[in-house]
Amino acid sequence: MLKCITVFFNIALLSVLASALLLLPTKQASAVEVSELYQGKVLVTDQSMLQRNKALKDAFSLVMVKLAGTKEILSNKAVKKAIQNHSLYVTQYQYETLNEELFLQAHFNEERINYLFQQENLALWGSLRPQLLLWLIEEASLSRHIMSSNSESEVPTIISNFSQMRGMPIALPLMDLDDAMNISLSDVWGRFEEPIVKASKRYRAESVVVMRLSNSSLLSRKNYQHNKKNKAPIVQCGLLCEHEESQKTYYALDWSYSYEEESFSKQYKGVDKQALLNEALNDITEIIYLQYASISRDEQEFIIEVANVDSLNVYVDVFNFLSELSSIKSVTLIKADGASRIFNLTIIGSGVSLLKTLKLNSELRQKIDPFA
Repeated sequence: MLKCITVFFNIALLSVLASALLLLPTKQASAVEVSELYQGKVLVTDQSMLQRNKALKDAFSLVMVKLAGTKEILSNKAVKKAIQNHSLYVTQYQYETLNEELFLQAHFNEERINYLFQQENLALWGSLRPQLLLWLIEEASLSRHIMSSNSESEVPTIISNFSQMRGMPIALPLMDLDDAMNISLSDVWGRFEEPIVKASKRYRAESVVVMRLSNSSLLSRKNYQHNKKNKAPIVQCGLLCEHEESQKTYYALDWSYSYEEESFSKQYKGVDKQALLNEALNDITEIIYLQYASISRDEQEFIIEVANVDSLNVYVDVFNFLSELSSIKSVTLIKADGASRIFNLTIIGSGVSLLKTLKLNSELRQKIDPFA
């Protein structure tokens, strides 16, 4: 399938641009270079061989989902086979203890995994990913708080762990004086677009999600009354506890997200706060992934013109940058005209997803030529 599109970009050396940013902060969206994509960490009960083999499979599965951006990768036959033969991909592993819990941390071979994705013609989500800003209100017995990374709640830790596990950059607002001046608790709870957009600008996030987690007002009347009757701490008494089920706390969670002309939202209910948060964040990640992933398996030809390539070093930087993008299979220089270089790219997926990825990079600025 042949599809040729000409796109103009201005490019600046990273060092030059970094200096400029100190004087004139860019208004472009913020992208994050995600590290440790080929590492996975899972909880284990001991260091036995049985536990180790299971943990390595689980860690490898996490890495595959992190690289692909979607859990659907685990249904691929070749990926299933690779997970069963995980020992061929493991480069090293070690155990670590955190908060009195034992974890296995595994590192996997980047070249072998990339080759597997290439052989199976699978989309590989690159390390440059959009920043997600999460406005999250936790409501406990009608007392509401906007979560920040410093909030006295387990919620920021749950979000941080999910972010690391899925390779999805998620930021919570600072909730400092600037935020207090730009947005109120009722603005976020009511999901009022104007103040949320205004308050989000300082974070330069590519995606903004509003989430509400409640054990009271978002619940049905029956579940709310149940929680009111069971404010006392739950005693874990196992089989000796006849009414342990009745002591559980119910939660409701909902979120909303808009991208261009599309809007997404979903609601959840359950008794496990962490499970609800992880399920919601997983659904949001899958949606964001689809906006950037090369979901088409067809190869296409894509022509791009890069301006301001005024030295060999800049040319090498541009060529290497394009070559390392996960959606680009090959890069060929087809024309050099002054400080302009025209490249032919063989890409896997759509040109739209490639352009979105290019725009995440702060070294490139798209230039629209009115006479093109």
